[in-house]
Order: sequence, then structure tokens, then C-alpha cells
Amino acid sequence: MKIAVATKDGKYIDQHFGQAETLTVYTLNDTGEVVGTERRVGLGSCVCNDDSGHDEDAMRAVFAGIEDCSYLLVKRIGMRMVRELAAKNIVSFELFGDIQPAFDKIIKYEQRQRESRNARQSAARQIK
Repeated sequence: MKIAVATKDGKYIDQHFGQAETLTVYTLNDTGEVVGTERRVGLGSCVCNDDSGHDEDAMRAVFAGIEDCSYLLVKRIGMRMVRELAAKNIVSFELFGDIQPAFDKIIKYEQRQRESRNARQSAARQIK
């Protein structure tokens, strides 16, 4: 699983989505161990006032750069971006602090989701 994080130092979730120059993408295995990292382009400077709106080209580039991620962890993010990311099946969370505890919670959530799916599939097979 891949998780994009707005981080300056690779240890803390500490950047606003619209102001992060780069996003760090972490690849995690099923146990939550980080097995890879890479830096990808961020928006850099949010253009989001009433007159000019968001820089649509910059947003498309960022979305394309994290389209293989399941989650995005940021200090702050606007609701429009949350909706746009959700439409691309990327779940975003506003968090501040250490990255690892956030990864741990996501891994536990993913494991519960898998167990629930497996239980439903098993029950469906028993009904047939």
C-alpha cells in the first residue's frame, strides 16, 4: 500500500496540502513496515482565493503524481481537495505529529476491512 505524506523531514506530518513543495510517498507491506519511499511533486503554493481559485493544472499534476496512493496524510486540507481526492479513491486525513502512529492505525484499519470482507465472503459461500 502507498501513503502520501506532507512532511518536511520524513518524521512528522507537518505541512498543508496546498503548500507542500513535495509529498513523500511511503510504500508499506501488510505488517506496516516501510519498504520504500520517494518524493513527488506537491502544489508548492496554494492559489485558492475567491478571485483566482485553484491552479487547475497544478492540481492535476499533483493528483496524477499520487494516483497510486490509497491515503494522503496532511496537516491541513480544504474540503474541495478532500472531495476531489475521494473521487479518485484516495482517502485524506488531517493529522499533525509523528508519521508512524498514523501508519499503524491505517494498517489496523486495513486489516479489519480485510477480515470483514473475508467473513462476508465466507458467509456468502456457506449460503450457496
